[in-house]
Amino acid sequence: MRVLTWNARGDRPEEHGGSGTAEKKAAELVSVLDYWEQMGDPVVVVCLQELARSQSALRGLLTGRGWTVGTAPENADGGGRAQAIAASPALRVNRFATVGLPVSETIPSSPSRFPYRADLTLGANGRSFTVVTWHATLGTLKMEHIVGLSEYVSGREISGKGIIVAADFNCHMDILNQSGLFRGFEGFSTGLDHIIAKGITLSDGRNSWGKNSDHSMTSAHFEL
Repeated sequence: MRVLTWNARGDRPEEHGGSGTAEKKAAELVSVLDYWEQMGDPVVVVCLQELARSQSALRGLLTGRGWTVGTAPENADGGGRAQAIAASPALRVNRFATVGLPVSETIPSSPSRFPYRADLTLGANGRSFTVVTWHATLGTLKMEHIVGLSEYVSGREISGKGIIVAADFNCHMDILNQSGLFRGFEGFSTGLDHIIAKGITLSDGRNSWGKNSDHSMTSAHFEL
């Protein structure tokens, strides 16, 4: 199964987030989904960051294809953009939930952006797993939030399941490696965007050149 993550930098019809319009971003996502379908390795989970809070072109595209899409505000105070996890019809969604990290009180220079979680089951074999997406905060609390996420995904509640984190960490992989975080995880990254996993075998990682956002779509294949 293939999982894809993308910081779309906005997708409202009248909004020109990143370097392209919402319509171009939707067409770009379609082209990537169709490519992997034709390759016999269809994308079954799409994680998206920086979506429009309303009139989201990418959310509309995926729901129109029969996908189940859960969304939540990126920021703890409900402001800003939204994040989403979309599951294809090949998956059963058991729940969506916002993850509360054990971090300090929000300060103006560093908003609390909490991760978003989906518990999923692959219909073909009944294997359950968890996917977490996130758009990490910038500013003084960034590393505190990253440490909090590392501790959360290593916690007792999900330690017995396979878990995939597909997110924009706002830092490069060498920072994570130097910090000794996400022990036991393996993964793939494109710049600030990462797909890492534990308890599930990751066989490859790819990126698709981002024509309409300053982030490339990043995907990885997992043996489940």
